[in-house]
Amino acid sequence: MKSEKTEKMIRRAEAFAVIACLLAGSLLLADKICSGGPVFVFGREEPLVLLDPGHGGIDGGAESPSGVCEKDINLSVCLKLKEKLEDYDIIVEMTRETDRGLYTGVINDGTDEMKIEGKRSIRSLKTEDLNARRDMADDLKPDLFLSVHLNSFKQDRSVFGAQTFYTSGNSEETGEKSRRLAGLIQDEFLSMIDDGNTRTPMNKNDVLIMKNAKVPTVIAECGFLSNRREAAVLVQEEYQDLLAEAMKKGILAYLGIEEKAAAKEESESPSVVLSDT
Repeated sequence: MKSEKTEKMIRRAEAFAVIACLLAGSLLLADKICSGGPVFVFGREEPLVLLDPGHGGIDGGAESPSGVCEKDINLSVCLKLKEKLEDYDIIVEMTRETDRGLYTGVINDGTDEMKIEGKRSIRSLKTEDLNARRDMADDLKPDLFLSVHLNSFKQDRSVFGAQTFYTSGNSEETGEKSRRLAGLIQDEFLSMIDDGNTRTPMNKNDVLIMKNAKVPTVIAECGFLSNRREAAVLVQEEYQDLLAEAMKKGILAYLGIEEKAAAKEESESPSVVLSDT
């Protein structure tokens, strides 16, 4: 049987061990902050990114003059971006990985035989879908939430250019982080796509996924399907990969992760794919 003195010594040693662990953790965190390194959600070693390919299923989104649906390009770009980010041991979740929406009551969703059950309106389905995407961000608590879309402005088909939008969020910290992420991605759009685009990040809080966001949230509008020149390249695999690369570089900069040398060399020079046709 252990003596009272021995038990006290054991308890004291255990207490010292706990204090030492807490001190080491504090020093590591301080080093990360001071060095500019990424500081991720407590209890998670790798950063978590939530990608949202806009629209899907019954909701095709914007449409080009030739009939190309936004939802398909959004998904393609996000899948490319997911693969690029995973090369850096980043955990990537997606709101959808197929042509479907985040709603209930649609039979054969994403096919030519889609059928809405009951008397539900398209509007109610879209609202359910957006709420589900926002709820996913709230539940997962990712380090960032990026929603990928394409724009359209049929009143003036000459309008073009990728642009990012950021939320004010539910706190000053969330708003500032969102603004910074939007700026980093926009910088990469302008750097890698030399098409004369001069757009800057804009604050946007009038869509469901942006209202009172709890995590850094950005919408990336990757171009205008209403512009024939831009619509023609948005369907190209090479251009979609360029968009994904630009967003990857912006996300890595935001997370404080250094880009791999080989990838950096490949993307040093701006890639111009747009033509005047």
